[in-house]
Amino acid sequence: MNVFVIRSLVGIAFAVTAAATHAATLQVPEQHATVQAAIDAAQPGDTVLVSPGVYRGPLRIEKSLTLRSLQGAEKTTLDGARACNVIWVNGTGTEQVTITGFKITNAWGPFEGDGLRCGFGGGLVLDAAVVTVSHNIITGNAACYGAGLASNSLSFIHHNRIEGNPQPAECRGAGDGGGIFLNSGLEGRPRWSVISDNLITGHRVAANGGGIEIHGSKVRITGNVIRNNQAGYSGGAINVSRGIVDISRNVIAMNSLTEPGIGGGGINADVIDPMDRAYVIGNVFEGNRADQGSAVRLQGFYAQNIQFTLNDVRGRTAAALVECQILPYVIRHNRMNNPLGGEMSGTCILGDR
Repeated sequence: MNVFVIRSLVGIAFAVTAAATHAATLQVPEQHATVQAAIDAAQPGDTVLVSPGVYRGPLRIEKSLTLRSLQGAEKTTLDGARACNVIWVNGTGTEQVTITGFKITNAWGPFEGDGLRCGFGGGLVLDAAVVTVSHNIITGNAACYGAGLASNSLSFIHHNRIEGNPQPAECRGAGDGGGIFLNSGLEGRPRWSVISDNLITGHRVAANGGGIEIHGSKVRITGNVIRNNQAGYSGGAINVSRGIVDISRNVIAMNSLTEPGIGGGGINADVIDPMDRAYVIGNVFEGNRADQGSAVRLQGFYAQNIQFTLNDVRGRTAAALVECQILPYVIRHNRMNNPLGGEMSGTCILGDR
């Protein structure tokens, strides 16, 4: 190894060590009385460490930092005090923020609320940053889009319990995504957002995406339990309204639609642009209900961009388990059982199981 390379490696190691040395941990309430005071005092890259207790919000984060509890979500609560959001991450596109180990609750965010981001992301709203949200309990927050969480950021949402976040009547039927609303965009997004290993349950929305609404995003949805969610028209568990989306290894159970609308009691996926893609692979569907596609509805203009394979699909409903529309899609290597109705309808073509 030549001298230049050795010096370069030493320089990099020194820079990393220096950055780690300068990162500080700010303790709440030992050093700062409130969480927001600690956030305001933190330098980019610092950690705000919160001891057990109940802390009032709302909170605003506009720099790179880690917000972490000392003893986890069961013992540490961030209470939004009926503001539009409990936490608002408001970045410029480069900030890296991690939020972990909190119960995040008590936001009230219909459109006419008093705040810049009312209507979006009751528990958390993530704007233009790279954000990791993990090991939180997100519950009891109200908003029109993404009552639990709404994001237009590159997002990594792992190991959370997202449950019982209502859509207020004041939304007047507008709004999607009871648990999560992701609208992070496709252009210039080489990286994937990831929604993994969460429990997403107990949401009701008047429009689409009872558990998750994906709107023009590049995202992997994997390893989640998505159950007992309800939408009005499409996607009782997950609604994909444009995007590049891989859905794998999830348990999607007991989700439903209330209206005789577009369809997809479990998943509705629309592939309407050449850039769009919906791969639904290796999931378990159980007991989902809708008038069209009780488990899944697939629709679009680019058959090669839709895959439905290696899924275990079970139901007891007069509607077929899988509904296809507009173009023929080959449904391959799935196990399907519906003693009260058909397995497939519309333009679906059965491939080898």
